[in-house]
Amino acid sequence: MAIDLGLNNLATLTFKDNVDNYIINGKSIKSKNSYFNKEITKLQAIKMKQTGSKNFKDTNKIKKLRMKRNNYILDYLHKASREIINLAKEYQVSKIIIGDIKQIKQNMNYNKSFVQVPMQRLKELIEYKAKLEGIELITINEAYTSGCSALDLERLNRDNYNKSRRIERGLFKSDIGLTINADVNGSLNIMRKFLNKKCIPKLVNQARDNGVVNPPSRLRIA
Repeated sequence: MAIDLGLNNLATLTFKDNVDNYIINGKSIKSKNSYFNKEITKLQAIKMKQTGSKNFKDTNKIKKLRMKRNNYILDYLHKASREIINLAKEYQVSKIIIGDIKQIKQNMNYNKSFVQVPMQRLKELIEYKAKLEGIELITINEAYTSGCSALDLERLNRDNYNKSRRIERGLFKSDIGLTINADVNGSLNIMRKFLNKKCIPKLVNQARDNGVVNPPSRLRIA
């Protein structure tokens, strides 16, 4: 199993020997995190105006909001990591390949940077739960995986890197004329990088042989 981590799509899962692929929704945790942080920022601005200083102790209301935010995020990540491990067990996965990523960042200004989600924590939870099930987690450098074409079997390097092929609605257009979910493409490339030409993921083979790309099943965390 290979996992591509992101924000709108929290985790995108592909498999070496199966054409199935999954996306775990990330929009809800991103939205909730943004809401809590905006409310905290409003209360901090009020307190700053009252004290006339940036150096002040958090009010009880700020502390409670921060605790609610942290508890919500941790609960969501626990449930998401459990869903991932359940799928790994269902597909009899022995290894999980994941990109070496400390933090997912968006191209947005400083004032909006607080919508970020602690991806490293999610990775740690996946690793911990995988270990309990005897599943090995392997971390690799995910450079060039998002902008190279898995369906074209492109080498993952700077020469082939071209994110302009990401078209509307989060799709990636391959040179063989097929479109694929952009994050599924990234996940397949993480898998390909680990396999290092030893074999080709089944989803890629099916697409190249039959022109069929299985769409991802989208999973929501309650």
